[in-house]
Amino acid sequence: NLLTDKVPVTNVGDVGLTTSYQFDLFGTLQRGIEAAQANVDANQAAVDTARITVVADV
Repeated sequence: NLLTDKVPVTNVGDVGLTTSYQFDLFGTLQRGIEAAQANVDANQAAVDTARITVVADV
């Protein structure tokens, strides 16, 4: 009988863990971080200059 027969259960599992590291042998990542910070600093200086210009014109 199809309703009372036991159905075989098969568990197939695969658990994988993958990690990735990027070694910064030549300082490329650090230089990129420093360049991004320099851009932030330059933009802040431009904002400060604009603010000073507006205040000086008033």
